[in-house]
Amino acid sequence: MSSSAAAAAAVEQEQKPSAANTEEIQEEPVVLRTEDLSGDGHCVKEVTKEGLGEDCPKPGDEVEVHYTGWLKDSGEVFDSSRKRGTPFKFTIGKGQVIKGWDEGVASMHRLERAIFTFHPEYGYGAMGAGAEIPPNSWLKFDVELLNFKPGKPDKWSMSKQEKVAAAAACKEKGNAAFKAGEYEEALEQYKEGVDYFEQTSSWSGADKEDKDKVLLSCYLNMANTCMKMKDWYSAVDYGKKAVEIDDKSTKAHFRYGAALMEVASYKDAKEQLLIAARAEPQNREVRTTLGDCKKRAKEALSEEKAAFGAMFGHSIYSEKADVELPPVHDLSKLPKAWMDIKVGTEEPKRVTFALYSDTVPKTADNFLTLCR
Repeated sequence: MSSSAAAAAAVEQEQKPSAANTEEIQEEPVVLRTEDLSGDGHCVKEVTKEGLGEDCPKPGDEVEVHYTGWLKDSGEVFDSSRKRGTPFKFTIGKGQVIKGWDEGVASMHRLERAIFTFHPEYGYGAMGAGAEIPPNSWLKFDVELLNFKPGKPDKWSMSKQEKVAAAAACKEKGNAAFKAGEYEEALEQYKEGVDYFEQTSSWSGADKEDKDKVLLSCYLNMANTCMKMKDWYSAVDYGKKAVEIDDKSTKAHFRYGAALMEVASYKDAKEQLLIAARAEPQNREVRTTLGDCKKRAKEALSEEKAAFGAMFGHSIYSEKADVELPPVHDLSKLPKAWMDIKVGTEEPKRVTFALYSDTVPKTADNFLTLCR
């Protein structure tokens, strides 16, 4: 008896998957043909539906399958993508799945369906997998290959120009998602584009120019996307990186400045926006944002003066009639001290106050000494 025939005979005596454990198996499938992929009965495929075309997945290809898995001896179903309603994806030959899957699915054609029988060495071996798959278990899988396509190449093995092209493709996908209002997806695509340049440090000449062009565009778009998502601090980070790549980019200074304004870093924001405004004096968006920045800074200063003026400018004993009110001071002639005050996650704000050396000179002098 041939190994294929022996494998087929053995299959007839096995436990079938329990109907109580899986709803997708309605009737006994008809086996069209049997293949002993390992040659020793340890990896057997029974085709129940022929596939299309002649091509099979190759190492590195990404495959999409539906499957149901059960224990050969008991028929107990332990997993099913069909029951979850979500196909399973993995890359052939990358060690992402058990050995039987890598070799079995690689033998299938598109839309082919087959039942695989795996010896423990093609499954989970002597270790098993949790409580559902005991050690040294023979496994059965009903697998349908829905689709497969070339997988993404390893970034470390790509040439510099391949990385530039791949990053540019990610950027375009991000742009499409951004236009559709899918900001989180857009940000993920831009990040993936940036990642292509993480593992290569030595760029020069035309390669560096191409890389910087794509990288600058990604960071600018990331800053803009984060602004849409109101993730101000991430927008600041990406805007800064854009300026670091090209400090002559008007758009980089503008995005960086606009983000800084949203975190109340008005001085730095104004500096960045002024650079953009001087480079493009007719740019209405830049001029409008700069004006808004100046307005916000002025309002913030007024609020600070009102708050801290009330704190330091009034006597705490003013409610007592027998206490003499302090004299009016000429603040322009008094020594000054300052402190940076931080509230929560906001950027520190500087407060400057005068020391009354005209009425308490020793106290003022001692305080200045402590400040130095």
